[in-house]
Amino acid sequence: GVPLPQGLPAAFTDPVPDPLGDLVLRHARTHGPFTVADVAARLGLGVAVVTEALRRLERDGTVVVGRIRPATLGGTGEEYCHRDVLRVLRRRSLAALRSEVEPVPARTLGVFLPRWQGVGAAAGRGEDALVRAVEQLTGAVLPLSVLESTVLPQRVLDYHPGMLDELTAAGEILWRGHAATPGKDALVSLHLAATADLTLGAPTDPGPDGHDPVRQAVLEALQDGGAYFLDRLVDRTLRALEGKEGTEDGEGGGGRGDAPGTGEPGLVPGAGAVVDALWELVWHGHVTNDSLAPLRARLAGTTRARRAAPTRQRAR
Repeated sequence: GVPLPQGLPAAFTDPVPDPLGDLVLRHARTHGPFTVADVAARLGLGVAVVTEALRRLERDGTVVVGRIRPATLGGTGEEYCHRDVLRVLRRRSLAALRSEVEPVPARTLGVFLPRWQGVGAAAGRGEDALVRAVEQLTGAVLPLSVLESTVLPQRVLDYHPGMLDELTAAGEILWRGHAATPGKDALVSLHLAATADLTLGAPTDPGPDGHDPVRQAVLEALQDGGAYFLDRLVDRTLRALEGKEGTEDGEGGGGRGDAPGTGEPGLVPGAGAVVDALWELVWHGHVTNDSLAPLRARLAGTTRARRAAPTRQRAR
């Protein structure tokens, strides 16, 4: 009943089957996710009228409804969006995400890596910085000489070996041996005790002679999970080997012949063979220590720390 101005194009005056639906559809095509209240306020219509129009468009597949935006982006629950608009939003969102993982210039990477690793000007101090450095280096296999002379001092300005020993003795950090290298060096990796089950990995097979009786005796001596000083562990292992030798001979004790590496007479191996077997178990991840002193002593070419260091089986 409202007279229209003269001169309007026929496209605006010709009757259409669903004028209200056309108005709501026009809003949907030109806006992102919206609610029923948004359309009702813009068109000056009742919420129930707009809801009915949107449901018709939803049934036709023209608009979609659901929790489209999270609350952090202004989402209020059930929202509507035109399917073409939603397709554009998805495409642009994926493009933005891809741009975040695009390769950067070498110069940018070179500036980022030292800062992220806490090297140089970004290095910290104290045990907290050391724990953070170990967390970043978890599982990395490095020579011990390089680890303590270059890698850790570059990340912890006041680093000294005692700091790492305090954390290993406290059970916060574990180390695993991987191999002995020329020059009495050793390949080791550091692990946070809290995540060691994810990073340590299973012990490796010592090789064709993995069932060597001396190695088996060392492992059996450590089966109770306790920690032993080296001298005590050697004595415990030798007694176990002597007991087995005596049992095989059918007597209370075995005779002695030439013991490998010691020059002592007897069929039972000597202390040197037990220590060698222990180191083999260290390199294959079966045994560790609550200090890096034995490794440092090996690097220095001495045995003093090896005789005094408590040795324990690695938790598996």
